[in-house]
Amino acid sequence: MRGRYLLAESLGVFGGSLAFTGLGLLLGLEGTTWTLALLAALPYLTLPLDLLAGLLLDRLDRRTLLLAGVWLRAGILGLFALLPKEPLFLLPLAFLFQAVLALDLPAWHALLVRLAQGRLEREGGRLQAAQLLGDGLGDLLAPPLLLLAKPLPFALGGLLLAGEGLLLRDLPAYPPPRAAKGEGFTLRALLAGLAFLLEDGRLLPLPLYAILFC
Repeated sequence: MRGRYLLAESLGVFGGSLAFTGLGLLLGLEGTTWTLALLAALPYLTLPLDLLAGLLLDRLDRRTLLLAGVWLRAGILGLFALLPKEPLFLLPLAFLFQAVLALDLPAWHALLVRLAQGRLEREGGRLQAAQLLGDGLGDLLAPPLLLLAKPLPFALGGLLLAGEGLLLRDLPAYPPPRAAKGEGFTLRALLAGLAFLLEDGRLLPLPLYAILFC
């Protein structure tokens, strides 16, 4: 995998981490326990969208999905920076950001198979290291940025995600499998994906891990 793709993903995760760490601090200072609880629950509320992501990845180009998600999340953080810092505005946007992220992350893992070129374990580790680096930097720098100006973590986060989108422009196209072309987005297809996940005992630890540590 090219280094610029790893840098791009690290920047994007850094931007999202800046924004959500700043959001947690804002709600902790000015919100209520209910708003904090809702913020903490967002990753769980958007978990079902991972199933929808599977349908999308089997029917649309993975590169297109990834880039659309990156730019959409950059725009959402731009709105975070501009809107009043009230839970009424912030929590719906936070849910939308998490929903797009839930659709976006599987696209990265699907693209990894194409980009790894036979070195899946090594390249998967490099991608995760880039994501953890960005996440840690966001947690570290969001508090001082928030003290400087409330919109700053969100504005900078949006710019970092825009930088990710620019760095990923030359990602190779990755069309869906031929066998999936022409299939619709039906409830039956969604349930078939869930059944496949539950039937194979080797895959069961994955959703359990996601539920416990999302």
